Amino acid sequence: KARKASVTSALAALVTTRLPRQAMRKPNQATCPHCPGEIQPSPLPERMIGADARFYLHAKLGGWGARGVGFMEERALAEYERCFCRPESIHAACEDYRASAGIDLEHDRASRAAGQRIACDLLALWGERGVIHALFDPPTLWRAQCAGRFQGHAVPSGHYIPEELPDETAQALRDFFA
Repeated sequence: KARKASVTSALAALVTTRLPRQAMRKPNQATCPHCPGEIQPSPLPERMIGADARFYLHAKLGGWGARGVGFMEERALAEYERCFCRPESIHAACEDYRASAGIDLEHDRASRAAGQRIACDLLALWGERGVIHALFDPPTLWRAQCAGRFQGHAVPSGHYIPEELPDETAQALRDFFA
């Protein structure tokens, strides 16, 4: 049975910003252990990251369960470096983290209070070596927020699923959208 892409959603390694305590595997750990510095007021994190942006980028890409940057194709890594290692990109990344600790939480609370749920079918993939798998129970999180059919599972990767497992990611998406 074919589904229209406009009413179907696929997600990779994402969780909501406001996480139900009962869905956490390790309830005493912080919900954003990889970004406490990035949410600090500007310009502190921007200046710190910008001092050696390539080093910071490689540390992030090679962390979160990835085991180094060897999984990245050389051209893809060069493009990440070109795009990220600019002051405006670093600032935008920090603003995104700041939003996840602020306005995104407010929007999420309002949506939940209004009883809003994701209306379309949902595919979620998360890495077995990533922070999502370590701290949360993704199926519990997504089923609670999805009114449509939920499908999801952990894959043998870290946080950067499409880069680490391009063929498997493409196949999961083909199967889901079929």
